[in-house]
Amino acid sequence: MNESQKGGYKNPPELHRFKPGTSGNPSGRPKKINFSEVFFEELSDNVKIRDHNRQVEVSKGRAIIKSLIQQAVEGDLRAANTVLEFVRRIQGNEHSSLTNESTANDQLLIEKYLDRELRKRQNTFNPKD
Repeated sequence: MNESQKGGYKNPPELHRFKPGTSGNPSGRPKKINFSEVFFEELSDNVKIRDHNRQVEVSKGRAIIKSLIQQAVEGDLRAANTVLEFVRRIQGNEHSSLTNESTANDQLLIEKYLDRELRKRQNTFNPKD
């Protein structure tokens, strides 16, 4: 063995060293998997289902919704509860922009409350206010 082929501690033989310009990890680090993207991508894939004696191609998400509603209609109480909960959430989101606006009366009540709390903490609270 000649001098260039010898290896040692932290000094691998030249034959096993990385060539200049090449990476020790050519594939690179694996990409991080975004669960929500994978989830919604799967829900958007199409699947064939039977609907009123004919085969229809719909997304998996729509197929799940159709199945859940059908189970609720057939008397499955769990499915009915799930459907009703979804309806409540959807309706709550539609009306949330209306309920988030505070009126002048709300603002006045908040100011009175804050004033009362500040005075209470300063021990100058008068409950008649």
